[in-house]
Amino acid sequence: MTRQSAFKNLPIGIGLASAIFGALGLFVKSACAPFMWGSSNETFSNLCYSDVGPLYFGRGLVNQLIPYFEISEQTRHVEYPVLTGLQMWIANSLAQLFSQSQATLFVYITWLLNLGMIALAVMIFAKLHKPNSEANWWLAFSPAIFFVLAINWDALPVLAVVLALFYWQREQTMAAGAMVAIGAAAKLFPAFLLPAFLLDAFRKRNYSAAFTVTLSTFFFWFFINLPVYVNANEGWWEFYNFSKTRGIDFGSIYLALHHLFGLNISTSLANSVGLVAVGLAFLIALFYHRKLTVAETFLILLGVFLLFNKVYSPQYWLWLSPVVALVLHNRLHWIAWNLAQLFYFVGIWRYLLFLRDETASGAINHQFYSLILLLQWFTTFALIVFVVKRATTGSSRSRRARGRIRL
Repeated sequence: MTRQSAFKNLPIGIGLASAIFGALGLFVKSACAPFMWGSSNETFSNLCYSDVGPLYFGRGLVNQLIPYFEISEQTRHVEYPVLTGLQMWIANSLAQLFSQSQATLFVYITWLLNLGMIALAVMIFAKLHKPNSEANWWLAFSPAIFFVLAINWDALPVLAVVLALFYWQREQTMAAGAMVAIGAAAKLFPAFLLPAFLLDAFRKRNYSAAFTVTLSTFFFWFFINLPVYVNANEGWWEFYNFSKTRGIDFGSIYLALHHLFGLNISTSLANSVGLVAVGLAFLIALFYHRKLTVAETFLILLGVFLLFNKVYSPQYWLWLSPVVALVLHNRLHWIAWNLAQLFYFVGIWRYLLFLRDETASGAINHQFYSLILLLQWFTTFALIVFVVKRATTGSSRSRRARGRIRL
């Protein structure tokens, strides 16, 4: 095989390799099928909890209710944007084609959809021009794919982020905006790509690109959301109302401050702190926009948003992995960041085990969990600081190398 043909086949090969790797993670988690992957000592001890099984029952899918449009007295509306609800409905419709084990089939169908989309994301990622070719394999064998792909419906927004970067790099701004809209209609975080694209367009004085990507993003977002907003208004608002009123939850820096120092931070104060933090992050990105790449700007905005959020879910590891792989050039940095995320992944389940049964083997208490939480928090914060410092104080040669890829 020639060098050229090997490169040509790289995206498919790396996608298949990542799919096999992810499938191994799904296979390990299948051991918790008898408990429907819900809250139990067994699922927490074996690190195989997933939202997919419990929400099948908790959001009325077991009764074939349509997300956003229907609700029963025993359930509540789906607390995710509309494309996540659409994935839930599709998986449930396929599971209903069979007469038995529909709940388990719903979980496995969801996982297979996630696996296919994440494999496609890895293949598209491999086509991005980047200063570090190792990043292709970093993402393909990211431990986040192995450990957290099965937890929730996160593969579609991750795929949308990678596709948006792919189209932006090729100056297909309308398609890039459409991908941002699709991602934001599945989970909120891809929306932070829009300001990153705008700052990059301003840096290049390409104001038509800024206008096109903004118009495209809003048009497609409204196009996707409008049918549900008009016909199931209460269900559509559930995500936004829940995000606003949700209290301090697992993984949050505010929870660690409470456990370690007795600080009680209200929901409204946490909301305000989060907004101010993201605003400051945007001002930093704006001030240095001529030196920052799109990926670096996206990491700064998304990272600060997640660090000062009222919750830090384990699947945020997967959200961050593509952009972290893009901005890091050092293998040890990649390993260190992933180890901190892995520690938190183990820690959250061991802490939930403690909340269920304080005497359970492997359970960790409030203080130990909070220390693990802070380790993850400061590692990600240090990564953001490192990226800003490298971009603003690095050599002109390194800035030119990063600038050539436009990401």
